[in-house]
Amino acid sequence: MTAQPADRVTIEYDPNSTVRIVVDTPMKRFYQEQVEYLNAGDFEGLVNNHYHEDAVLLSAERVVRGHDALKRHYAKYTGLMAFLEVVSTDKWIESETTFAFEATARTQWGISRVHDAFLLRDGKIAVHFTGGIPLLR
Repeated sequence: MTAQPADRVTIEYDPNSTVRIVVDTPMKRFYQEQVEYLNAGDFEGLVNNHYHEDAVLLSAERVVRGHDALKRHYAKYTGLMAFLEVVSTDKWIESETTFAFEATARTQWGISRVHDAFLLRDGKIAVHFTGGIPLLR
């Protein structure tokens, strides 16, 4: 079955949510937790609670495999960022084992469009695709 334009769902925004959408599904709650870990700089908790031991994170710049490498990646990532604010979650799609989104984020470097896709296994991330495009500096 192919999605039709009439099948599009309007994203409801919650200005009090860290991810700026109504968190009304398990995957949206998982996403919100992900952002809360990042905002807190808690990469140990993020990796231990959200990623499988053998998880892989893939971007155009790098491939990161396993808990130890993910912790080093997030330590570097959060160490470089003074702050991260999700301005809006602009696109969202999910199933029972996957979710993907496009969001607008603000850091000390400016505004960026970020996109991520996740494949979960047993409730934890097995594969994470990530990328971003700076919009304003």
